[in-house]
Amino acid sequence: MKRMGVGMVFFCLFGLIGLLIVGWGLYGLIKSQQAASWPTVPGTLQRCEIKESSDSDGTTWQVEADYTYEVAGQQFHGRRIAFGYLGSSGYDQHAALHAKLSQARTVAVRYNPAKPSTSVLAYGFYKSS
Repeated sequence: MKRMGVGMVFFCLFGLIGLLIVGWGLYGLIKSQQAASWPTVPGTLQRCEIKESSDSDGTTWQVEADYTYEVAGQQFHGRRIAFGYLGSSGYDQHAALHAKLSQARTVAVRYNPAKPSTSVLAYGFYKSS
């Protein structure tokens, strides 16, 4: 009987973790689709770096960017490239993004009109490989 209880706890725990992962993905997808209709303003790229992170599972890369933009006379600072953008082991994809952003000093910033401090540089489904 105790064995079944322990199994049920593990099943529920892994089920909950799975639901959280799916929920996080759906949140990013919904927010990204909403960003497609947000207004766009010019922004200034302050920093763009490709970060490498290594551990026992391997190496991952992720582009980090800082940018500023202005809405209704108020200046904002953003870091989000896209909803759902994460580091991954696919170096070429991140290097291409880094090269594209690094060449630009001015970027198109999409901002949430209800909360202008929320912004992205890209929208749509993003797949890290």
